[in-house]
Amino acid sequence: MKPFRSNNGLIAIVVTGSQFENGNTTIWADQVTSWVDGQNQLQSRTNQIQLFAHGQVEFQQGVGLVCKVSLKTCKFSGNNNSEVTHSYYDLHSVLGEIDGNSLNQFGLPSLCNFTLGGNIGSIEQKNANGSTWYNVSIALTRSFKDEQQNWQDETHWARLSISQKTFDQNFKQGLDKGDSLMVESELSTNNYTDKHGNNVTGHEFRVSRVLGMVKKFELQSLKAANQSPQNNGPAHNNAPQQNAPQQNAPANNNAPQHNAQQHNANNGPSYNAPQQNAPQQNANNAQHNDSTQRQFRPQSGNGGFRQRTYNQQ
Repeated sequence: MKPFRSNNGLIAIVVTGSQFENGNTTIWADQVTSWVDGQNQLQSRTNQIQLFAHGQVEFQQGVGLVCKVSLKTCKFSGNNNSEVTHSYYDLHSVLGEIDGNSLNQFGLPSLCNFTLGGNIGSIEQKNANGSTWYNVSIALTRSFKDEQQNWQDETHWARLSISQKTFDQNFKQGLDKGDSLMVESELSTNNYTDKHGNNVTGHEFRVSRVLGMVKKFELQSLKAANQSPQNNGPAHNNAPQQNAPQQNAPANNNAPQHNAQQHNANNGPSYNAPQQNAPQQNANNAQHNDSTQRQFRPQSGNGGFRQRTYNQQ
């Protein structure tokens, strides 16, 4: 039993533009969000998202791609000394290209699945239009080796949206700050203007399935058990010594003298128990050390590229 750690996504995009600068490539792309409304009708909208790739990569404008990504966040200064959180996506690999004829005929598919795991930060219940849901912040933490081969941790926060039905089915013991959670979810993006007048694209992950949960007190109990001295084995050398009673045999000056060999037969063999050290947990494996070795600050705005629209069937 250990805390969950996961930050993996599979998304479909249409590239609208890219820019290579300082050894890295910023990519602007269209992404489709689909949902079923209150009248059981399928709705969809197209928003622009930003991806980041290490090194120089070139994609033709208008090409459709299926990509493996992970969520990242950074902060910008906004209006009235406000702080704006900007979400973007690290591009790990391109799994395939979407045929142009399919895009023209059917539009961009709504593929935006993420498996997210981490510790809960805050929980807020919402009610609107007769529906109840929960906004949950989750810390996505992973470990990696920097250029000096030293282990580092990085954490990015994501917002989960959990329906009342999903909450009731999976959280009989409740959901609290510090609990560890693993979920399958779908990315939902939405453009809005905040109270400071900043244009913001919200990135929300609607939970479709709960894969696992570990309560905070269980994690604390496990940590305490791993740190307990009992895990190092019993201390045999400190066992009380049992001395045999001395017997006064009759004096016999002519009998040969026998010196008994001193031994610890009653005490059992004396040895040092091997120490059992808990294995070090390298989250996301030490193999994944490529994506955050450089500091990245995404380009603000849309890089002069116009967002394209598609007919959604």
